Amino acid sequence: MAITISGSGITSANIADGTIVNADVADLAASKLTGALPAIDGSSLTNLPASGLGVSQSWTDVSASRAYGTTYTNSTGKPIQVSISSHLDDGEVLEFRVGGVTMAGVYEYDGSPSWGNTSLIVPNGDTYACVNTTGTSLAPSYWSELR
Repeated sequence: MAITISGSGITSANIADGTIVNADVADLAASKLTGALPAIDGSSLTNLPASGLGVSQSWTDVSASRAYGTTYTNSTGKPIQVSISSHLDDGEVLEFRVGGVTMAGVYEYDGSPSWGNTSLIVPNGDTYACVNTTGTSLAPSYWSELR
């Protein structure tokens, strides 16, 4: 099978084994590829994925409905991004987990209150949690999700 590009489109013809060699490309370039390429603005693109991170999603503040030590499940049908920020006091430790795996952690170590922040991608169907491993009554200051 051969692939021939002409002014009327792409057709299969001449190459029996389906291989295009340099000579075929040079022939094609010399005889068929002339003029400027049309501008592409995206308006004619079709069949693009309707899902994926950021597609038809927006950031939502879910701070009031989230708590440390609670495991949540992403059941949105798409991956989501989770962004958590907390004020930490001396010695407090937070671990951020996805699917039971610790992905990140923050620790306040110098005796001065500070901020701990992270942002994680959670695949559809996976669990996620932010755990205060020091057992203090710390609550999330900001917890937002791109969903």
